[in-house]
Amino acid sequence: MKIGELGRTYQDGEVIIRQGEPGDRMYVIQAGSVAVIAQIGGREIHIADLKAGDIFGEMALFQQETRSATVRAVGEARLISIDRKGFLRRVNEDPSLAYRILQQMSGRIRKMNTDITQLKREVRAVLKERRVFTERRTVQRRRSTPQSAASEKRARETRRDGGERRKQYYLITES
Repeated sequence: MKIGELGRTYQDGEVIIRQGEPGDRMYVIQAGSVAVIAQIGGREIHIADLKAGDIFGEMALFQQETRSATVRAVGEARLISIDRKGFLRRVNEDPSLAYRILQQMSGRIRKMNTDITQLKREVRAVLKERRVFTERRTVQRRRSTPQSAASEKRARETRRDGGERRKQYYLITES
């Protein structure tokens, strides 16, 4: 670290915070960038890329829960860490700091809502395609045997004649 520089420098790929570990501080990116990654179902899912001026880990200041994601340096990154006590002192000195943090959190929530809405649309489309595929496959199976082909033909004829044959059948069986 150079004289006069604040914070800590992380090297490319170095883990800054790890998902599942307890958190007690937030970070401000002074220079460089970081990648936010979550482990979901045994797979790494890329959540976001953050750059100079962005913050992360702020939830640890408000809730005493474990980290929800892992954050790694992308290239060389310089960060300042702020614990709860330091945060409260800074907010007392400069209330606009709290506002700026809320702005970033709000932006993330808005983006997450947009992503969830898009994901719901995609899931609905996949489910619809699956339902259509299943219906087509069922019809193809029915037509694949001679008995089912004849049955399908009778069903079509019944639909065409408006159920007239069915009425005649009932009349014959009732007499």
